[in-house]
Amino acid sequence: MERLNKFSAVFDIVLLVPFLVPGLNAYTVNFLLYIHNYIGLYGDFTEFNNSHLIFVSLLSAVSIMWGSVRFLRPTRFHLIADTLIRFCIAGLISSYVLILDASWLFIVFIVSELSMAIIQLIVINRAKQT
Repeated sequence: MERLNKFSAVFDIVLLVPFLVPGLNAYTVNFLLYIHNYIGLYGDFTEFNNSHLIFVSLLSAVSIMWGSVRFLRPTRFHLIADTLIRFCIAGLISSYVLILDASWLFIVFIVSELSMAIIQLIVINRAKQT
């Protein structure tokens, strides 16, 4: 359980650093926009301005701090909380994609969050049984 907790924490931190750093976050979001347009995906994906990017950085900072807590203190409680957060995030993104017409590119993030949540849930349940 500890290894999975640390792995998912590092995974989150590494993936979120490009969204944290001002300037780099603009490049990262524009790259996702480029992929959306290049593939011709369904849904809305508009350009971000600096006001949007502030919120991208803030959410990334909070998520990176949460990952740091899980890495430094990989407890069962933190893994359970992270699993619930992942299901919540997948639900929120799904709402934007399915109801509010956000880009289908975000399906990648839904699958990623649900996959890690399910893996964590399996590990939590197995540890509970032993």
